[in-house]
Amino acid sequence: MSGIHPIRHISSFMSQAHDREIILTDTSKPVKQLYEIVDELTEGEFSKRVKLLNEDIFNLQDHLKSKSIGTIRLSNVVTFMHNSFRDLDSKQCKTKIHDFVSALFDLLKPVGKIILCLRHLPDSQSQDISIDNLLNPRAVHQFANFQYPSDNYVFFKLLYDRAQQLDYKIKVGHTDLEGNFIENRSGFRKGYTRRATELVLIKPGA
Repeated sequence: MSGIHPIRHISSFMSQAHDREIILTDTSKPVKQLYEIVDELTEGEFSKRVKLLNEDIFNLQDHLKSKSIGTIRLSNVVTFMHNSFRDLDSKQCKTKIHDFVSALFDLLKPVGKIILCLRHLPDSQSQDISIDNLLNPRAVHQFANFQYPSDNYVFFKLLYDRAQQLDYKIKVGHTDLEGNFIENRSGFRKGYTRRATELVLIKPGA
């Protein structure tokens, strides 16, 4: 997760109900300054639990140990790619994306998860959904920026194919307001309630 959006989860990050370290990634100087202010306001409690990695996500393997991460959450990655790759040719882009995907899978601990947010359906209730729905190139996907053959679809398919090759469990659904994963039901937006549909890739155990 990156940007300023994680601020809404600050109470969960700092909860005494868990002892997990949260790592946020962002290259933005204003975002770095924001979290420094949050840390100051919480008298240093924020930085005891939350670490801001002020680095490009495509260099994660240079800053995090192999098999050290329990959960990786991805959102708006393709949008960030467009900004990062504007000076690269298509072959260089493809190589960098493949290296990035390989690094993501390498960072996970056994039974760790990669969660790719596919956005929500606008102003609707949750609907039935399956992996086959997402994979079908003839399907008209209703997810924002996820219509085949968009770059978002290509990135999703790259993650999915690698997960299959590595015998990962693959699920699709959304996480409700109580934190429960609802499998084979899409996320939705209704009023101020927003639940992203999530592709979840679960690494096999040791």
